[in-house]
Amino acid sequence: MSRTARWGRKSSEKSEMVRDSRGKMIGLSHALVEMPSIRTLAAYLLVVAFVGGFLVRFLHSGNLFESVFFGGGEGFWWLFLPAVLTAGLASSMLKKRFFPYSLAASLAAMLVVATMYVIGAAIFRSFNVGLYSAVLVANALALVVWFMVCRTVLSLKTAKALALSVVHPIFNLGFLVAWNGFGLVEAGLPVDVSTFTLVKFVLSAGILLLALASLLYILNAPSKRNFGVTTTDALALFFAQWIHGEKGLEDFLGGFGQTVQTWLGAVVFKRKNGSLKAAFLVPSIHYGPFGNLGSSRLPAVLSDHFKKELHAEAFVFHGLVNHDMNLVHSAQGENVAHEFERLVKSASNFSASGFLDSKAVGENQVAALGFGRNAMLCITRAPYSTEDFDLATGLALRNLAYRQFDDALVVDRHNALTNGEMYDVGSDVYNRYVDAVAALRPHTGQPLSLGVWSNPMNDFSINDGIGAMGLKVAIIGYGKATACVVLVDGNNAQPAFRETVCKRLQGYGFDFVDFFTSDSHSVNSIGGVHNPVGARVDQAKLLDAIEAAVVNALDDLEPVSAALVSKRVSVAVMGIQRQAELLSTINAIVSVAKVAAPLVFLVSLGLVLLALKWVGG
Repeated sequence: MSRTARWGRKSSEKSEMVRDSRGKMIGLSHALVEMPSIRTLAAYLLVVAFVGGFLVRFLHSGNLFESVFFGGGEGFWWLFLPAVLTAGLASSMLKKRFFPYSLAASLAAMLVVATMYVIGAAIFRSFNVGLYSAVLVANALALVVWFMVCRTVLSLKTAKALALSVVHPIFNLGFLVAWNGFGLVEAGLPVDVSTFTLVKFVLSAGILLLALASLLYILNAPSKRNFGVTTTDALALFFAQWIHGEKGLEDFLGGFGQTVQTWLGAVVFKRKNGSLKAAFLVPSIHYGPFGNLGSSRLPAVLSDHFKKELHAEAFVFHGLVNHDMNLVHSAQGENVAHEFERLVKSASNFSASGFLDSKAVGENQVAALGFGRNAMLCITRAPYSTEDFDLATGLALRNLAYRQFDDALVVDRHNALTNGEMYDVGSDVYNRYVDAVAALRPHTGQPLSLGVWSNPMNDFSINDGIGAMGLKVAIIGYGKATACVVLVDGNNAQPAFRETVCKRLQGYGFDFVDFFTSDSHSVNSIGGVHNPVGARVDQAKLLDAIEAAVVNALDDLEPVSAALVSKRVSVAVMGIQRQAELLSTINAIVSVAKVAAPLVFLVSLGLVLLALKWVGG
């Protein structure tokens, strides 16, 4: 046992758990929620409209029966219809596919309006004041909500955002006027048609918009000073990418990039006739940050490139890296693909024999897929947390493997998502990896054979946790022994699903079988960093696809020879230093917002009420 391993045994378990900066930075997506369906949003709108109308009527009359029937009808007329019409008009002015987002914005604005109507009715019942002002303030707040949605989520320019944001308040006031004039019962909310009413509404909205502008000035200052981009513009770029698939956010993130050197590694398989059959690719690049940004789709890019240019299957594995090694621009993916193509074509010293070995120290498991005196080491802690490593710890394990093998690659199976814990040099968990790797040795070679199969998984989507590289299966024969590698283009896996896959395939008599994921962050969705395989997918359907691919890969078995090659390349990545600077800026903005936002809101609301009283509201 090495000196480092012996020292690590004495280290405290509390020192084991570490997280890279993405855990905090990208984890801010937990503040968002996944967009509900149109049917669900419509149901929410109906419920809020009914409850709001019922409470206003009950506070007005005190009659429960009247409040249920007439109050519910008033809520439908005052709140539901204006919200739906606004969403429809907004989506028709923009694009029809924006309708769910417009409907969600209408829901948010309607919640504000309904709340203010109820508060106004409660104050009026208690003190006989404030109801008319509450109506005006409620709709002024609705304008502000729509303005922020238009500027950030829908990425509209200020003038167009302001024009669209007045639609909902106009509909609200118009339907209130109509009900007051033609309703079956006395209206619970007063509003009249006059120039004076318009002046008071414009005054209320103007004060609130000025307050919003002052708040945004405060919140935009740190990002503008540090990065030259306001927080508002950054949010607009984020939603433009998430909703529309635009790439403007890459230019913003490009300001954080730094050029570094990293490793590309590959195991190259050739048939007896010398033609290329397949390649296992291990770039020390992380497939993030999310969506179509940076290197999130790199596994699919590399796979497609190899199919098109080399007519061979490329299995893209997850190297021992974290979000510090995200590519800044997705365009770099093609450059990486060409570097891999040159690397694979340069492979020499092929061996027709190999070996299969594995070691486990505690929960840490390392399997060695050997080719000649080289090996690809595949590590996991499943069913315990199997997460990212930083580049330094990954290189340390690879350098340790050099003691036993002529050349080696280390692959993270990335197949057990639990609490997101990761492990750094000096921890007991890391040193158990060290002990396992150090115990591996080359064995007497057995004849190599390989069978591969791929399925693009067109029947699945990124919402199912399956990226564009799809499913790939490799069966590696070492004489009479066989190893089965199931690789899915996904962002980690539920431990229970991974165990189900392995149990399903045990009947084939493999000496080694495991479920790998690429850690592609192209499948990430709003509501969290991860969308692990097994969480949302039809598991039975996916299991059938995996088993079918295994059967086809077995049929594809044929003798091969293999070579392991690697090289260093320069790439532009996010890097830890600039990410830390970005994180500190975000923390500063959030800290200021927690204090400034409530204070500005209360002060502006007080100013609106004073202004309305001054002009006779």
